[in-house]
Amino acid sequence: MVLLLHGLFAQKEQWYAVLCALAAAGFDVLAPDLPGFSQSTDFPITDYDLEHQVDLLHRFIGGLGLREFALAANAMGGTIAALYVQRHPQGVRRLAFVGPPLGVVN
Repeated sequence: MVLLLHGLFAQKEQWYAVLCALAAAGFDVLAPDLPGFSQSTDFPITDYDLEHQVDLLHRFIGGLGLREFALAANAMGGTIAALYVQRHPQGVRRLAFVGPPLGVVN
């Protein structure tokens, strides 16, 4: 399974060509809208903290029952992915940045 995470002010549709290419190569692929973007549910402004986004991603992955997966992301999605791997490294088999992550990751 490959999870594709979009950047700030973007949406899952940015990954359409990549998703199709990965699927054609035999991968299972998901490209969700991150919380508060495109067709997802809005949250109070205080919930847009990157750490909160990591928690929501972890709950999403748990809800899917994924045991092993790859993350590919860009911009803000890359930062969320990097923070996710720092906090929850188990199960993440690959991490790819498509462009640099947004901001500094400590």
